[in-house]
Amino acid sequence: MFLARPQGWRNKVWETDHVQAPVLVDIDGKPRRPWITWFTDCATNAITGIAVTPGHPSRGTAVEPVPELREVAQGLHTGDNLCWVADALPGLNRIVGLHDLVLLSAVWMHLEPAARGRAMQRLADLLAPSGLLMISLRRGSPPPDRVMFDIPAADVIADGQRVGLRLVRQVDDGPVGRRRTGSGGGRQLPFGHGSLCCRGRSAGFRLSG
Repeated sequence: MFLARPQGWRNKVWETDHVQAPVLVDIDGKPRRPWITWFTDCATNAITGIAVTPGHPSRGTAVEPVPELREVAQGLHTGDNLCWVADALPGLNRIVGLHDLVLLSAVWMHLEPAARGRAMQRLADLLAPSGLLMISLRRGSPPPDRVMFDIPAADVIADGQRVGLRLVRQVDDGPVGRRRTGSGGGRQLPFGHGSLCCRGRSAGFRLSG
């Protein structure tokens, strides 16, 4: 696509690309090759800006509010180009920009009923115009020692529709056992699960659960 877009007038359209530099630099005590990203004005072919970053510029964002869980996850995904953020629904105040894909795995059933509408609005605001929101649900009686709710898929779909999302697909994976360990030892929890996917305001969303 380089130089293939209409030129228009100066600063009407910018293009961007990136490359990994052929040098090693010390980043957090480890030798790594940084990434160079540049922006080009399509009308004049002038470079309008350059950024140098230690990680891949197209990396994803992972959110985990619990420090202990976030530390474990970071150790498991050291090479996955992820930026880990301490944040939580319904606010997600530290997440910026528009995203092509937003995935919630085993999250929605922890939200209090009063927070779900605001949370869905925030997720819709983070979606790009053709973005996709995927939500997994666990169904069944929640364990008494945890703040969890049995939320029907219809309620999640209704919340999405109220903020302009459209259902793309709903998949029911049926009941599954979820292994949980704790002071009482391992036991099976009777949760069904699936994934609800919602595409951006002008598109739609999909679910299983």
